[in-house]
Amino acid sequence: MPASVRREALALQPALRQAATALAADPLLRQAESTAQNSNGLFVSAAALQQAAVLTGDAALAERARALAASGLARQLPDGTFPERHGFDAGYQTVSLEYLARYAAVLPPSSWRDEVFRAANRGLNPNHRLDPPHLGVTALAQSRKRRATGRAGQAGRSADKTAWIGRW
Repeated sequence: MPASVRREALALQPALRQAATALAADPLLRQAESTAQNSNGLFVSAAALQQAAVLTGDAALAERARALAASGLARQLPDGTFPERHGFDAGYQTVSLEYLARYAAVLPPSSWRDEVFRAANRGLNPNHRLDPPHLGVTALAQSRKRRATGRAGQAGRSADKTAWIGRW
């Protein structure tokens, strides 16, 4: 990395730490953690805090990220679903998996990291697949639709959303 880029990146650390610390203490995040409504928000926040922890060296941010990820993992159903409003949603399952992978990608090798990857892989089956070589996660199931037709009277369609997560 060029010295000028490194200096600029290091200059951003205090602001990054301040923003991440504010996110970690956000009352809305604490409320989301205590309800079973949405899993994806926990993983989005865990990924952001873990990335900030790696960049700033702040162990408190890493611990908060781990607590959020653990809260999300505890919600995983036996079939691998990370529930949204107490059930499966293809789009939000994909978001959960994408940010869980982003969280895990910056963890140091450990039994915790292994556990996170096992949970992510459980979430990929049977309604999802990992698409090598780019490791995109594609949702293959319908998203909360129970009717044969959509709102406009047209035939309902399956969600087919792909989230490119980079490397695992």
